[in-house]
Amino acid sequence: MLLSMMIVVILLGILWRTSISQAASYPEQDLPDAPDLELVSHFGGLAGKVMVKDNRVYMAQAAEFTIMDVTTPTNPYRIGWHLLPGNVTGFDVADGYAFVGWEQCGWDTCTGGVKILDILQPMSLKEVSSYELPGSAVDVTVVNDIYLYVLWKTFDPLQPSKTWGGLKILNIVNPIQPAEINSIDLSPAPNDIAIAGGYGYYIDNWSLTTYDLGDPTKPIQVDSIEFPGTRIIVSGSYAYVSGPFSILSLIVPNHPVLVGTLTFGGGLSFDAIDSIDNYAYVSEVGRMWNGEYSYGGMYVVDVSEPLTPTQAAYLKLPYGSEGIAVQDNIAYVSAVYNGLNIVDVSIPTAPKIIGQYKAPGEVDDVAISNGMAYSIADYYYPRASGLWVSNIAQSNNPHGVGYSEVFGSRRLAVEDNYAYVLTSYYANNHFNNYIRIVDVMSPTHPIRVSSYPLAIDRWAALVIEAQNHYVYVTQPPQVTIVDARDPTLPVLASIITATQEIMGIAVGGAYAYVSDNGLRIFDISDPIHPNGIGSYTLTDGSGRLTVWDRYAYVVGGNGLHIIDISNPYHPTEVGLLAGAWNVYELAAAGGYVFLAADYDGLIVIDATQPENPFITSSYSFGVLSHTLGVDMQAGYIYLANYRDGLYIFRYNPLVHTIFFPLITNEYGGSK
Repeated sequence: MLLSMMIVVILLGILWRTSISQAASYPEQDLPDAPDLELVSHFGGLAGKVMVKDNRVYMAQAAEFTIMDVTTPTNPYRIGWHLLPGNVTGFDVADGYAFVGWEQCGWDTCTGGVKILDILQPMSLKEVSSYELPGSAVDVTVVNDIYLYVLWKTFDPLQPSKTWGGLKILNIVNPIQPAEINSIDLSPAPNDIAIAGGYGYYIDNWSLTTYDLGDPTKPIQVDSIEFPGTRIIVSGSYAYVSGPFSILSLIVPNHPVLVGTLTFGGGLSFDAIDSIDNYAYVSEVGRMWNGEYSYGGMYVVDVSEPLTPTQAAYLKLPYGSEGIAVQDNIAYVSAVYNGLNIVDVSIPTAPKIIGQYKAPGEVDDVAISNGMAYSIADYYYPRASGLWVSNIAQSNNPHGVGYSEVFGSRRLAVEDNYAYVLTSYYANNHFNNYIRIVDVMSPTHPIRVSSYPLAIDRWAALVIEAQNHYVYVTQPPQVTIVDARDPTLPVLASIITATQEIMGIAVGGAYAYVSDNGLRIFDISDPIHPNGIGSYTLTDGSGRLTVWDRYAYVVGGNGLHIIDISNPYHPTEVGLLAGAWNVYELAAAGGYVFLAADYDGLIVIDATQPENPFITSSYSFGVLSHTLGVDMQAGYIYLANYRDGLYIFRYNPLVHTIFFPLITNEYGGSK
């Protein structure tokens, strides 16, 4: 009998795996350290460098190398993506391959390298080889489909201002086996290099150095001038340098000569540059400058008279851009926090946006509802903070559909057709704390309908939950319950006061579960009069929590506590998994618990036997990467990973156990 049951379970597992593999049009990217996790998709992250070739745009989005089809510029869409071990720093595309530089930085060091990807089938990108560097990759350039020039940099952890780097020259005739043929040491660290006409123009914060690359195996330095810059490109007989914008004559290619400059408002450095015909296009990221915010955007410069370049146009973009590429009178401009802007520059003096690829740059929290992923970011710049709505009907290829600016967004909850965004920011000598209510009935046009002010003497950036259109907010040391049944006129329902400091809340059915130096349970069948009915004290304190079925999972100072709440009047601890994590949010299903654990990334815990929980797998995003939010629905895990974007995983417990949990939710619960 037992053997028969095992066979049935295994067959169910095979069928389950088969069904999900058939549903995917993009290949899953396997995780070597977590065989029971399948990375289904990644979406968003800070947008950077852009390149355009034919009808495809290539863009860096944090750790993602993105390929978009722009055959119809007004309707760009993603056709391929690949995750790198760290953030993408630069790339080039040639002969059916992408050469992608990356870096991952820790507390006192950075590592990096180059991944070579086969991009002939963009819906199934394949890594064919890699090359490690002594430090971070800065940028990569392919010349004649034969040579790959790779800039890299590093620093002394004891003297961070002391930097150096180099230039690696690789033979890539066989991309599967790149071979280093030369290496040049550079100090200080390089910023950029442009290669044209057999010469390489290398620029750093102090100088511009020219190398004769006629024989790549024997590069020769032929010139060096004091000229700082951040980016450099070559077009015809001129080089264009950003930081600030400058034009250098290359009529004598081994001796660049400055011929013209142009200062823009504020004199800020620029972050990307491209040129076509008699115009140069430069992009600038928004910055704080002398206490004031500069928006950033795209500048169009008339360079028909190189000695006297003039500003022809300026297109202000929310928070600006770090990447730009121009082709056929279209400028493709990365929007750091908003994806990609496609700009018609057929009239250079009057650029206009004609298309967008929408993707959230920062993701601090995520909630799933009705086939949509709702995420928020809290960056303190206009149009960089707010609520994003992304369509996840195809979990392997989500796409942004709507946005509502909500300044200072911290956490969110979604119920029915409303999103409740908890905002908190410090200004005018006090905290500005609100519940912002956003109507998301039309996901493409979310509309903010009202706000409810919270106490201003302390921040309110912890937890928000919603049930039956009552909103529950932890604002240490209390829980505020707001009646939002009329979303246009929210009113105070009641306040739950603390015995200690309240750090988390989960709401399910007729009960609210509050972490307050342990666990306190309230009957909220009447939210206006919550009634405390049970409690369990933890000697090590408590933080975030979640509830599923008959258990509450509470993070304490020494690990994850599993508390039986089948009798809400007498909760009892039944299990403990020791660990020291900084957990921002939890989700649970079928006896499995998923932790969004800041620097530790995603942690998956098998608690199907509550008295003996154990970690089954984890996924780390790098020592400086913040994992801040998690939600789960229909077998998929949605993870908010700050500036790296939204990750979607599928979890398969059959990898490590034949037990296939029956997922129920008898007692209600929430993430």
